[in-house]
Amino acid sequence: MDHLPPLQVSLENLPARRVTFLVCRPEGDPDPVIRSHFDRVKEWAQRYGSDPARVPAIGIAEVADGRLQAYQCCIPIPDDAPDNSPEMGIQTLPGGLYAVLRIQKQSNVIGQTIGRFFQEVVPAAAWQIDPTRPTCEVYWAETMDFCVPVRYENA
Repeated sequence: MDHLPPLQVSLENLPARRVTFLVCRPEGDPDPVIRSHFDRVKEWAQRYGSDPARVPAIGIAEVADGRLQAYQCCIPIPDDAPDNSPEMGIQTLPGGLYAVLRIQKQSNVIGQTIGRFFQEVVPAAAWQIDPTRPTCEVYWAETMDFCVPVRYENA
């Protein structure tokens, strides 16, 4: 059996983030559709002062029965960007306490690593997943942070 590397999980108090976003509902291979939507969102955000090279791309997957139903492609934007747009959605992603799983951006290990997180870390944790806030994928240059909203069981 292969020796699996330890999971890199931390508890972090993440700030709320104002973002612009598009929702896609990919059929078939979701990667090119998601990439195309992120490109459109980055282009819009750049026009209003966001530097896509300095802010992360944030994805929110809607999954049902193990299948991707929809995906929100989000980019943080400055406070002085428009509050609405006919082209893009604008929202504030909630902050708060999150379990953050840091993963190298290698498509062959992401799914397995997230699976291990739910099998190994979540059952042993002193917190529970908070269903009132979205789970987010935060993409940096070399890594992805899989951010799961949590709260302490007695809270």
